[in-house]
Amino acid sequence: MGPTKVAEGEEEKGIMRLTEYIVKKRIKLSLNAKDKNTAIRQVAELLGGSGIVKDLPTAVARVLERESYESCGIGHGVAIPHARCSGLKNLGCAIGRLKKPVDFLSFDGEPVSLVFVILYSTETTAKYLLFISSLTRMLQKEEVRLKLLHAKTPADFYSVFEEADVESGELPPKKPARRRKAKAASAGQEPPEMLLLIRLQRLETLKQGVSKKKAGAIQPQIDNLRACINSDTLRHFDMLMKRSKLAVVAVEGAMCQGCNMKLHSAFAQELRKGDKLAACPSCKRFLFFVGEKE
Repeated sequence: MGPTKVAEGEEEKGIMRLTEYIVKKRIKLSLNAKDKNTAIRQVAELLGGSGIVKDLPTAVARVLERESYESCGIGHGVAIPHARCSGLKNLGCAIGRLKKPVDFLSFDGEPVSLVFVILYSTETTAKYLLFISSLTRMLQKEEVRLKLLHAKTPADFYSVFEEADVESGELPPKKPARRRKAKAASAGQEPPEMLLLIRLQRLETLKQGVSKKKAGAIQPQIDNLRACINSDTLRHFDMLMKRSKLAVVAVEGAMCQGCNMKLHSAFAQELRKGDKLAACPSCKRFLFFVGEKE
């Protein structure tokens, strides 16, 4: 059975049929990979010859580059490495299930067995956001993950997506007439502690990549910032930095950029107000809202 086509107008309504971009021939089970980079390469290779990617080596390099500075392990044994690439005809998705789980530095510490590699272009960003949001929501369900882990053939694996084919989500909202005013109102309204956390994360990251002498010069700035932040907030920040080297992430298109989880609309609206610290319900990272560009 071929991919199910999205009915005209469904994407505009925020409806995504995952089997529009997930097909049996790009699903491979029982992959042998000893590390996450090998796993990503093996899964990405399934997109070769698909007609979607012209320059597969460059596309794979982009995915690995992104993975090098931020893990795409979303927890529960699932990873969704992805990258935006030029020259793509459409959004591409390939899936691999590993014989033995490998470490992806996921936020929950669990090794990964299910790897979804997604490639998209600037022109398909909105489609990508809807697709990954729908996919992430589906994979949050334990019963779905168990079916995928126990599927005996690619056809069985694919049938799990057919069963839950229509997933609802929201495209990034179209800018209403009042968007400019809303953006202006949100600028500079991040809670004071959030601004301190963003600065602290930048300094902590910078410190890791410089010489010992330069790191020594940065440390007093770090100490001054830490003295201004609540001790409970600092403990959570330190735990996140130790776990994934990323404690503060942006929210774009109502999606956490740390774990790619689509946030509940009411939660996202509260976050836009910018009057208090908030954490992602999934990855627990601190969130700050990025207003849509003009």
